[in-house]
Amino acid sequence: MLRNKTFVLTGIIILFAAGCIEPYVPRINVEPGDHFVVSGEVTDQEGYQNINISMASPLNDPGYIPVNGCQVEILDDKDHLFECYEYGSGKYRVWMDADFLSSGTAYKVRIITPDGEEIVSSYDRMPESPGVDSVFYEREEMPTNVPGENIPGLQFYLNLNAGENDSRYYRWTAEETWEYHAPYPLEYYYEGSIKQVSPPDYSNMVCWATNKISRIFTLSTNNLITNSYAKLPLHFVDKTTTKLYTGYCLTLRQYAMSEAAYDFWEKLRINSEERGGLYEHQPLPVEGNLENTTFPDHKVLGYFGASSFSMKRIFIEGIRDMGIYYDSICAPYALGKGGWKEFPPEQWPVFLIYIRYGNFRFLRIIDQGCVDCRVNGGVTVKPDFWKW
Repeated sequence: MLRNKTFVLTGIIILFAAGCIEPYVPRINVEPGDHFVVSGEVTDQEGYQNINISMASPLNDPGYIPVNGCQVEILDDKDHLFECYEYGSGKYRVWMDADFLSSGTAYKVRIITPDGEEIVSSYDRMPESPGVDSVFYEREEMPTNVPGENIPGLQFYLNLNAGENDSRYYRWTAEETWEYHAPYPLEYYYEGSIKQVSPPDYSNMVCWATNKISRIFTLSTNNLITNSYAKLPLHFVDKTTTKLYTGYCLTLRQYAMSEAAYDFWEKLRINSEERGGLYEHQPLPVEGNLENTTFPDHKVLGYFGASSFSMKRIFIEGIRDMGIYYDSICAPYALGKGGWKEFPPEQWPVFLIYIRYGNFRFLRIIDQGCVDCRVNGGVTVKPDFWKW
């Protein structure tokens, strides 16, 4: 075969724990020094609980500087100790059974670095929380950079409906998955001569892509009469993307937090909003509930917390009435005046289709992405959760 109220947070490496929960990893960059960055979160979901340990990177050379060879333990306030093992560069984890993960229990992390420095977090108590109440969307128009011009799309929202004994502090992360197609099967290509694949290869025509929304959404109901909130805005998907054309899924993950954890995330939110949003500028360092007990004057950035977790997905069948024409991104074009000399061997294979007009066939060139959807970043393996 051939080759084929919305808040934006940034600034700290956060690994969401539990087996099915994907990590969210923004960057933090500060002036060089003895600044450890420690992050992790115990949730009420049975599975691996993760800790990430690194050094803060300088402003002029941002990057991930892992700290390997640490001894890492998670402790609860019931005298249980869970010893983590290193499974990646600066990454540590331990499996915790459901019996040890319950609301009302407090957890902390203790780290001994290879140089013998001790880093300890304060205890963070896991709150009670409800499941995600509802996720929905409305067709809306958003302003563009051009004054007076709006663009249509889908605005997503969520509702919170918690009880009086549930947490008053929440954080959400969102992840989008969409199905998209290559318009044509692989049938003809040029590689010194025109070659035909028979029968045509349809195997790379359907793909699924996943993207973590680079925004974190937070809410406190502490000053509200009821522990609920209606229509909290999430992200907006406009009509300039083909994400909505075939099938779209939004996965929303909800984390109920302690007040101290919420305060930490609020610092990050304020930092981000005041400095232009996620990755617009280098974020300020933010300290959380971690302390270097060996060298108390050395800052430790990050937060180790305990959250109650729940998740909900919303599926949207293809929306094709907002002016999105998927096939237009694969417009075939004719061979130029230079003929095949315009395509030296390093550009082979050149992908082709034949277009019929009445009784005539015309050879046309197409981009690789028109016959192989993987070129646009997706995979041909359907997600386990996909509805269709």
